[in-house]
Amino acid sequence: TRGILFVVKDFELQGRGQFGLGSNALDGTADRFVRGLRIPLDVDSLFSRVVRTGLPFVGPIPGDYWNREILGKIGSINNDLQLFAFPLGSNDRTIFVIYGDNYPGGWDLTGISELEALVSQASLVLEKISLERRLTDAESKVSM
Repeated sequence: TRGILFVVKDFELQGRGQFGLGSNALDGTADRFVRGLRIPLDVDSLFSRVVRTGLPFVGPIPGDYWNREILGKIGSINNDLQLFAFPLGSNDRTIFVIYGDNYPGGWDLTGISELEALVSQASLVLEKISLERRLTDAESKVSM
């Protein structure tokens, strides 16, 4: 019911876009809030593990301190919350993380395998674009 797109910058995740976090607000407060979100990657959290390993996370909210601290910033966490964090990357490097959950909880996430397949395809497209750019750059250097 809500989600956030994060970009990996330096040693943190930075919020870029959202849906379901008060998106009906006319003044864009939720969007400003998400763009101000910073999640450190130098602490052990589900986000840092997703970025480091490139493996998705799907399941209940992990109970350790940093996960609760970070997810508390997003707002309204509870024990029934199910969430996912999918890495989106290129060149063996995570560039974006797509986060979503079933706020306010109490039901299973649905459509996750389809979303995971879409994210995987998007990563392949990013990889292809990166390779095409490197090929174009290499060809232009040879032409000089």
